[in-house]
Amino acid sequence: MASGFLSELEAVFGKSIHTISEADIRAYWATSPQAKTTDLESVLEMRKNAPREKTKIVTVTIPNPTPKALPPPAVDPPPIKPPFSEARRGYLDNLKKIIRIRNYSAATLRSYMRDIIGFDKWLTNLGEELTPSVSEQLILKFMLHRKDSGVTNQSLRGFRAALRLFCEANGEIREFTLIRTIKGAKPLPIVLSVDEVVRTLNAIKNKKHWLMVSLMYSSGLRVSEVVRIRVSDVDLPQATLTIRQGKGRKDRITILSEKQIPLLNAAISGKRWNDFLFSSTQRPGQPLAIRSLQQVVTRALKKGRVWRGASAHSFRHSFATHLLEAGTDIRHIQQLLGHEHIRTTTTYTRVAKRSLRKILSPL
Repeated sequence: MASGFLSELEAVFGKSIHTISEADIRAYWATSPQAKTTDLESVLEMRKNAPREKTKIVTVTIPNPTPKALPPPAVDPPPIKPPFSEARRGYLDNLKKIIRIRNYSAATLRSYMRDIIGFDKWLTNLGEELTPSVSEQLILKFMLHRKDSGVTNQSLRGFRAALRLFCEANGEIREFTLIRTIKGAKPLPIVLSVDEVVRTLNAIKNKKHWLMVSLMYSSGLRVSEVVRIRVSDVDLPQATLTIRQGKGRKDRITILSEKQIPLLNAAISGKRWNDFLFSSTQRPGQPLAIRSLQQVVTRALKKGRVWRGASAHSFRHSFATHLLEAGTDIRHIQQLLGHEHIRTTTTYTRVAKRSLRKILSPL
């Protein structure tokens, strides 16, 4: 019966017999119904001799983790040199500023920027940088490259002027010794005969178009100047025309023909004082596009059977040459054309002299 009592103890206490204290066994035995049939000393003896469960020692092997590589000590990165594009942008911005300060035209701005950016791309292909102190040997090499590509001397002179201003705008006053002079015979301007002018004007049936083209010949205007004429620029009583902000941003006064007065009156009618005389139909309030007037001239020259490379600018050349041939003082022509230097106007004396060869001597 002792073994049954041991089982009862384990069930009541929920643990093996040898882990139950002797005091607990005695207390439970005093209240258990089996006490009458179970010898307490026998129970205690059996508890003492009961086999003990061997304690299982579980060995858990914890893998030794591979130590993580420590990050390298923080080191201040070397200063990053700004990309050349940023420096170049600063150089080009300075060039734009000085062009605006000097009141150069938008066409000059575009031309100078195109020249300098083209030079920069060429330098980049050589692994060089565009700076205000770029060597004159590289400049000369670039100009020879351009010359071999068929670029005219006039274009090379324009590049030299752009480069000189670029350097000046960025703190370098350069006197180019190797490229100081770019010589080359300048081609004579294409001048129309009076008959060719008349044929071309007679080929134009649209009165607005006729007036625009005739102004280039009668007043010596550039295409850009024609499209920017405002109502306030026309002085019909004096038969004069004020050209504002012409090439070089200079104003000047030129002449009108009496034949144009009726058409000018009609063109001005209904317009406000500050309206453009020749406004765009597609862009209200804006001047006619230069390209549109050039196309008018191209069609008129074709209809007038003028084939020898003439353009809209030929009417301005013809204006100056015909005045010179008629005996007008060259300095007056200079003022009418808005030339800054008289040597620019003297180009037309070469054209006038050429026409003299067609006159037979009476001898």
